[in-house]
Amino acid sequence: MEQGLFQSQKLSQDLIMAPQQIQSLEILLLPILELQQKISQELEVNPTLEVSGGGEELVGDVLSENLPGSPTDEQLAGSAAEHDESICSIISMDPNWKDRSGSGGSDADNKRQHFFDSLTEETTLQDYLIEQLRTSEVEDEYYDLAEQLIGSIDEMGYLRTHLADLAIICSADIKDVKKVLDIIQSFEPVGIGARDLQECMILQLKKKGMENTLEFKIVNKHLDLVQKNHIPQLAKKLNVTPNKIYEALKAIQTLNPYPGSSISSKAVQFAVPETEIVLDGDELVVKALKDHLPNLRISKHYMDILEDKDTKPEVRKYIREKITSSKMLMRSLDHRESTIIRITRVLADYQEEFFRFGVDSMRPLTMQQVADEVGVHETTVSRAINQKYVQTPKGLFSFKYFFNSGYTSSSGEIVTSLSIKNKILELISEEESKKPLADQELVDALNEMGFSIARRTVAKYREELGIPSSHLRRSY
Repeated sequence: MEQGLFQSQKLSQDLIMAPQQIQSLEILLLPILELQQKISQELEVNPTLEVSGGGEELVGDVLSENLPGSPTDEQLAGSAAEHDESICSIISMDPNWKDRSGSGGSDADNKRQHFFDSLTEETTLQDYLIEQLRTSEVEDEYYDLAEQLIGSIDEMGYLRTHLADLAIICSADIKDVKKVLDIIQSFEPVGIGARDLQECMILQLKKKGMENTLEFKIVNKHLDLVQKNHIPQLAKKLNVTPNKIYEALKAIQTLNPYPGSSISSKAVQFAVPETEIVLDGDELVVKALKDHLPNLRISKHYMDILEDKDTKPEVRKYIREKITSSKMLMRSLDHRESTIIRITRVLADYQEEFFRFGVDSMRPLTMQQVADEVGVHETTVSRAINQKYVQTPKGLFSFKYFFNSGYTSSSGEIVTSLSIKNKILELISEEESKKPLADQELVDALNEMGFSIARRTVAKYREELGIPSSHLRRSY
């Protein structure tokens, strides 16, 4: 074979996205709370971008309305100067730039400082345990080991790290690790530091002085039979009646399987609607909800500097780049709002019966159908509805709630998978506890209603609803 250098031509298709397109997709994907943070960060580093009057202003991660003493456009520019040396030349052009705004003075500054001083940080589970550790009987030589153990407890209150691994990490004897763990397990909330659900319940039963009870015997030795719902076998093994077992199980159900959850360790996440569907007489009206985002504009101050003939070329270049960045962000926000509004309008038209009459009237809908109506790609719809919510006459819903596969009954009626799940719930809620409906019996009942559903599909829907199998639902 001849060797050497050769030239050849190759035809290929490559997708090259402009920065504007990349940013637009990123903005579209963000849920509103993350978008607030994104805008806040841009306001900090881009002095040409400012919040116009009438909207809410983002100060760090805090949303506030007309907060006294809020930073002015020039102060925002000064903050940006700390991160970008090139802006220093702008500030040097006008030594009195700080005095140009209508600042609120010392009173406003004091109010603003009081606002931030009033912000409190939520107590974590680890903070709560450390406070108890300081007043506990742990010896000084084991204090670091105790802190390591507490740091290894997850938000639900469980110690997920193996004791042998903790002993290696802390260069400690495993007996000492166990000794310190015993002390931590005596802390509040009861059950903290358990390594599994069984130990968690045992700690709580011991705290109640129930070591010699039927409940303790069940938890300590026979949880496997309870999980399999083998109540007759368990009653026979413990030489009691099934009714006694059920009474004990009711007491066990009062125990807390997640003791750490009683101490808040995470900031509460709120579902904030992006749009609203309102029933105005006989008409469904779609509105954009803008209260949670600031109104942005380009700073007139920096536009004036840009138009000034005396402005240095490097300063002019810097301002032009920042203004371009501001315009890109504002266009991306407009595109995001427009896309979500158009998708909401399709939902309002297509699911009108649901908004008027409820879940049984919901129609099957796919993202491709919405994409065809809106005139975008299916993936764009997927990005636009990701982690986003809409306020409707029937309540607050995730956009994804309205996308369901469909079934056609023998009478020609079209229903969604959500409606089928509701029918399964109704059938199970009416079943006899001693003779619960098996999946095949649910299939037969749905067939009688005119819906031909496979048994594996019924099993899948039942599991998605969090309903155990008929064997585990049986009451003896």
